[in-house]
Amino acid sequence: MNDLINIQKLAVFDLDGTLWSVNSHYELLNLYYKTKFWTSFSYKFIAKIVPFFAIWLRNRYFSAVTDEYISTVTFPFDEQFVRLLEEKRKNGFFVLIVSNAPREIIVEKAAERLNCEYLCAQENKKLETVRKTYDYKSLFVCTDNKTDCDLLSDADDYYIVANKRNKFFFIERGFHVE
Repeated sequence: MNDLINIQKLAVFDLDGTLWSVNSHYELLNLYYKTKFWTSFSYKFIAKIVPFFAIWLRNRYFSAVTDEYISTVTFPFDEQFVRLLEEKRKNGFFVLIVSNAPREIIVEKAAERLNCEYLCAQENKKLETVRKTYDYKSLFVCTDNKTDCDLLSDADDYYIVANKRNKFFFIERGFHVE
């Protein structure tokens, strides 16, 4: 029995760093604890030197942030990528947000605001997650994530949200970056 949803044209958009210019994990921590520590040089330095400790620390503090609190927070969309999303929708694409944001409610709220569907995926598992739900003929991907290379490789077309941290990573792997 095939339970996959058949889609002719699928457009997958990442959330953190793409549709939003911020990372919801760290921005929520900053807001909840009324600090800028989670996006500061100090935290980034800790993450570079002892990454496992930084992840443990982030997860420990994030566990106290309630879904009720998260539901009160709204991040602004990057209008450039919202326009791209709307263009894809007008061109007959089924629009889908696929994110590894820390809580499903974050992705759900964003999808509601953009009137589209969503999937939550573990890091490095977006393509696998999409393929478990959708059967598509054509795939467009818009992302900034280095961990989305499998999704980009499967895409017929893509847009990489390039910045100084990820641009050469993608170029070295044979992806075109504007």
